[in-house]
This record gives sequence, structure tokens and C-alpha cells, in this order.
Amino acid sequence: GYFRVYKLRANPPYGYGYLNARPPVPAAPVVPIPANEPQTPSNGVVDSLLYSWNCGVPLVVGGVQTMPKTFAEIPSKAGATFQAKMQDKWDAFDNPNARCYLGGDERLSPNGIFRPVDASGYWVARTSGSVPAVVAARADGAYLWPLSPSYNANFRGVIFAEGKVVVSGTVRGRLTLASRNIMVIGTDLKQATSPAVATGTCLPDDDIVGLFSGEYAMYADNSLQTPQWRRTTSNGGTWSARKEFDPSPGRPDLAVHASIMALKSVATENSSSPGLSQPFVTRGTYRLIGGTIEARSGQTGTMSGSSLHGYYDDLSFNQCALKYPPPYFPTTGRWTRTQFYEVNPQDFTPASWFAGR
Repeated sequence: GYFRVYKLRANPPYGYGYLNARPPVPAAPVVPIPANEPQTPSNGVVDSLLYSWNCGVPLVVGGVQTMPKTFAEIPSKAGATFQAKMQDKWDAFDNPNARCYLGGDERLSPNGIFRPVDASGYWVARTSGSVPAVVAARADGAYLWPLSPSYNANFRGVIFAEGKVVVSGTVRGRLTLASRNIMVIGTDLKQATSPAVATGTCLPDDDIVGLFSGEYAMYADNSLQTPQWRRTTSNGGTWSARKEFDPSPGRPDLAVHASIMALKSVATENSSSPGLSQPFVTRGTYRLIGGTIEARSGQTGTMSGSSLHGYYDDLSFNQCALKYPPPYFPTTGRWTRTQFYEVNPQDFTPASWFAGR
């Protein structure tokens, strides 16, 4: 297997959210709102996805997917009302083929070809190891880092990222990814051979993934994982149906095959209630096959009656991680049976509780 590393520049023109495909939030409406229309704070912010450099309506030309224009590159129209000005952007949003991708993805390129550099960042060129000729001939051949010790003798199965990092993709091999800072799972992170496949045996060369964060490991709130919405009237009083922009056939669920350790919590980005002015947005179910080790259980969603803002949980333990854990993953291999008791917090004091123990 191979991996690529995309790095943002300082003060990227597309914004720091470009890497994780977050909808931009303009400080002020990019398109001025006419004086005769409500000047509410939601104007411009509500339609922030329409200024995204991560989303657009792709075309397939000669078998290659291209992105002629992202939403940000679609000019506003002349018109007396805000709705008239935004119509072309809204039409692109409503197009059934509209898609969003993480920053640096070649599918955002106007010609659909891998770009070593774009306006906001660049792919890091390989500085160790080698690749076979057939791989070197690829457009991204010089930016592919080999996971196999056959091609990278110095690789020991661990990738260390200094700083915040977003991860996604399919892993063929045995890998631990570590960072001192926040780690975000931007979209599906899968093993090439799913740990859900019940073979009845665990082998030392089975695919496996470990994630280690010195702070938080987080499930993303971005334009791929969170259904988006826009206004259907210029005054912001009506909302369109939420829409998926992730091309993954597994949506609305998020698939994660990994053993995750976070020194703080494994949680969801923006899992708390969005407030009275914005509706709850259900992101589906994150389906984790692996396990979590965390100092404190993190929040993955907020319920209000039958409404959910964030993710539902579906966690399964990867039994093979007990015998063959990810490289250098800090597991102990020793387990202690314990018990939990539910206690009514009303009139509860630790002193009286433990006095009777």
C-alpha cells in the first residue's frame, strides 16, 4: 500500500476548512443583500456552502471526471433580489450530480488530473523509499510513500503527523497514525480487507489500523459527512430538504475500521445542539470496527425528542487487535473485570456512599 500527504499553506486563500471540506462561513455576505430584504445574520452564512472550493457539479470527459467550476467560482447574477443574484449557485447546489471532496483531491481539478500544488496547499513529495516503475509512472508517483518495508526499509509501520491532521482512505497493510494534536476522520477510513469478515483466524499480516491522538480523535462535521441545506426564499424563512454531497455508496453512514486512542476523548465535531435558529442535522451512524481508549467518553450526538444532531453509535470490537495490534499501538494486553452501578444523583454524596462500602 501507499499513502499521500496533503499540507495546507499558512493563510490558505481557500480557508483552513478547505482541507476537511468544511463549508466556509463568510464574515459578511459575499453578495450584498438589497436594503428592502431582511438583513439577518443568517443571510450569507446560511448559504455558505455556495462559496465552497470543495464542491461543484463534476463532468466526465473522455472517461475522466473534471470539475469545471466549484460553487465558489460560479459568479452571482445581476438582479434586484438576493434570490435572483444567487440563482446560478442555487441551481448548482440542487443539481443531483453535485459532489464535495476533501481538499487537494484531483477530482476538484478542472481537468481531473492530479495536481501537486493548488492555491491552498501541496502534496508532500516522497523523501524515503522507492516505488515500482508502474507506480512511478502515475501522475502522483513522486508523492506516494510506500507502506511496505520491501520498498521503504526505514518504515516501521508508524506515521507521525506534527500538528492537526485529517485522515481518510483505504489501508492495505498494518499502520498506526499518530499526532500530538487533534485528529479528524474526514470520511470513510477502511481496511482493504474488512475486519467484519469472519474468517475465524487472526494472522500477523492482516490489515489493521491504529489512530493515536494526543488530544481528541473526532468524527468530522463537514460537507461530506453532514447533509447540507440552503434557503428556498431570499428572506431565509424556508429551507430546502437536506442533501448529501458525499459520493460514497455507504452514506449516510461513516465507516471506520480502526483502534483509536485519544488522551482526551473520541468524539464528534459540533455534536451539541446547533441552537434554536438552526435545525438539527442527523449525520447517520458511525460504524466503528476496532475499539476506543479514551480518558473520558466523548459526545457523539445530541437528542431532542426523536431528532438527532450528530451521529448514532455502532461500535464493534476487532478481536484480532488483541493478538496482533497495530504497530507500536499502546495496548497492554491485560484486562480486568469490573462492574458499573447506576446511582440516583438526587441527594447523593460520595462520603455517605463509600461509608457503607
